[in-house]
Amino acid sequence: GDHFAPPPSAMGRWAAEGEEAEGASEALTGSRAEGSSLLALGRAIGLNSSAPQTAVWLPERNVVCYAAASLLVLHEIETGAQRHLIGHTARVCALSICGGTQTLLASAQEGRSPTVRLWLVASGCCVGVLCAHAADLCTLALSADGALLAACGSDTGARQVIALWDTSAVRAGGAAKLIASKRTEQHVAALKFCAGPQDDELGSDEERNRLVSCGAENVCFWRLKGGTLRHCVAELQGHNHEAFVAIAVDVGVGRNALSTVSNRRAFVATASGKLMQLRVETRALEFVFQLHTTMIAAVHLTEAFCITGSVDGVLRVWPLDFSEFLLEAEHEGPVSCIESSSDGLTILIAIDRVNALGLMDLSTHRYITLVRSHQGPVLCAAADPRRRQFVTASADGSVRVWDSDSGRQICEFEAAGELPSVVVYHPTEHALAVGYEGGAVRVFDVESTSMSHEYKLHTAKVVALHFDSHGRCLFSASTDGALVAYDALKDYWPMQVYAAPKPGGSVSMALLPGESALVAAMSVVPTRSSVGGGGAVGGVTGGGSVADAPDSPTDILAVCGLERGLLLLFHAGDLRRPPAQIELTVSGGRAAALTLSHDGGRAFVCGANGSLLRYELATGEMTGHAPNLHREPIETIALSASGTHIVTAGADRIIKVWPLQTLFGSVGASKTGARRKLGVGGLPPHQSFVAHGDGVCAVGFSSALGATQLVSVGRDGLVAVWEVSEAVTQPEAEEHAAGRGRTTSSGLLSTQRMLHLADFRTTVASTYRIAPSTVAGGRLRAGGGSLASGARSS
Repeated sequence: GDHFAPPPSAMGRWAAEGEEAEGASEALTGSRAEGSSLLALGRAIGLNSSAPQTAVWLPERNVVCYAAASLLVLHEIETGAQRHLIGHTARVCALSICGGTQTLLASAQEGRSPTVRLWLVASGCCVGVLCAHAADLCTLALSADGALLAACGSDTGARQVIALWDTSAVRAGGAAKLIASKRTEQHVAALKFCAGPQDDELGSDEERNRLVSCGAENVCFWRLKGGTLRHCVAELQGHNHEAFVAIAVDVGVGRNALSTVSNRRAFVATASGKLMQLRVETRALEFVFQLHTTMIAAVHLTEAFCITGSVDGVLRVWPLDFSEFLLEAEHEGPVSCIESSSDGLTILIAIDRVNALGLMDLSTHRYITLVRSHQGPVLCAAADPRRRQFVTASADGSVRVWDSDSGRQICEFEAAGELPSVVVYHPTEHALAVGYEGGAVRVFDVESTSMSHEYKLHTAKVVALHFDSHGRCLFSASTDGALVAYDALKDYWPMQVYAAPKPGGSVSMALLPGESALVAAMSVVPTRSSVGGGGAVGGVTGGGSVADAPDSPTDILAVCGLERGLLLLFHAGDLRRPPAQIELTVSGGRAAALTLSHDGGRAFVCGANGSLLRYELATGEMTGHAPNLHREPIETIALSASGTHIVTAGADRIIKVWPLQTLFGSVGASKTGARRKLGVGGLPPHQSFVAHGDGVCAVGFSSALGATQLVSVGRDGLVAVWEVSEAVTQPEAEEHAAGRGRTTSSGLLSTQRMLHLADFRTTVASTYRIAPSTVAGGRLRAGGGSLASGARSS
């Protein structure tokens, strides 16, 4: 329960000493000091709508604060601008606020040893970190003057405990003090302070700041006396067996005819749709109103109205005599939280199950959606190469397209009963391809919000999708080692299938465009690829040709994880040609993610042990090894458009930005543990950033039609859009910077001439690092895989 000062922010600081950003990011990240930070969090898309205290309205009329995963988002209604409070390490489950000269915000997180943080909203500074519970923190309340903070959670014996802190000194830089902790036998689901008058009519502060709690079969009134929390159970006159779920109290004293010192009221909502009115002074039940037919999950009181929301999505606005509701609104999911602006004319509504936050003007009945977000872990993301948009796929079953600048959801796609696993944009059309866990691949047209094509050739989860550089061919790969090519110009007709004999499970794809320097130097690549013949693998028939232009060289498709321990290089126009193979040296042979340098000369592969490796595609040689970049497995990597920085992220929830010039040492040096410019912590210089409360599933750069952004998504359901510094987007002044391992043009020509003469067979074992078992009788067996193509009648 002791207060401790938050550590200095690690956001945007060079981690030359190997420091991590975990738990050290309380800074407000809405702005970035010029030249200091490579990333700045510009927008967070998410909402913890299942929490009953997920949003509050700041004293400033046009600013609301809501919880998004482990973040607190300060959202300006008119402009859509955001600021972010970062510091929690788990999902935020409750918020409470009090105004005054300095607005004080309290936030609590769930999980084990849950912490409560106190923030000064104006500066974004965390001024207190409190902990008094072992788990299950469920509700939080600040007194009207900000002098007291109450929270309810569980101790190590799973018994509920109400903790009370004196927070009167935190605005002036003092510490919060735990003044009472009471174990209670009465179940507590919600807590509220009963705001007292600002004079001495009721005596001491202890008397004025009373608490009301409700839970299963009880409503209790609490007060602090002699340093001890004491409670009295309200007499409910035969309604004791109700489940009480939410509380609202008079917002002020003397500001309306029905709220006086002797006539303060508390309203308690029940699971049966009733609202009970109790007098605070006598703790007596006065009235019982049947307002809904289902559970009232949220209740809010203003000077003129009482607003209730139920789990069937119905919101009603009542006069204070509850004679008849004045307004009713239906929503797509349960109403979980209701707040109002300072004038009481605009209400803020959180909707569970659809993860939406809306605003309703009571005078005009105008309704706008402020936030809409995923309801489950976000598994992958892809940026539109031609528009300021990106797409995400989530375990909630939806695929959503977003505006990169405003965070507004543009459209949503769902396939009933199926979960999307991977998504990719078409390079030239406003369309996207989605792979599903059941093995289906679907193509959606974004403009018409309709599905244009559907195939189910895979028998396992589709984990990788990629178009060729011109959008003429689509490739899909699944966990069972199957790789399928579709002709995008002919209704995505399946053309060829490659089946790996030893599937790697986790598959990642990247493309070497035919126009790249490496592919242009590879005379083995045909300028026109035709697919003919017959055959079938896994029931796939049909065929045709990849409609490349006669003068257009074919792309090279790089695939890692399709076959265990190998990086395969396919001719994108003809999967029947045996792929070149590079043996990977990642831990356990499992490669988690792959990306290629923009000139196509190098492949960057991350392993499950937090390491990153660099391979020269022209020789198959590993020329860089950076071990232990993360404490947990790296799951995703992205290379900046300038090719100067690489971003890594994974299970440790930290996003790290590395300059390539200083990331890799020589292979020989890495084997002895020596690398360039290592800090005390043993890591090269980098910057660490934290926004997600759980593992990061995907990161990717977006630079279409404007400033470059980085999109990150995670298992906590959060979508984060980062502003990227010019230091990352601008190319290096020195073309041959140290550590980049640039391959000369003559070396490429020489190597690829050898490959051409051998037709990818006889000398490929000596040119690439290929396992001896894959070469027999001077012929490459494509890793022992099955190759097939078919011919479709016209």
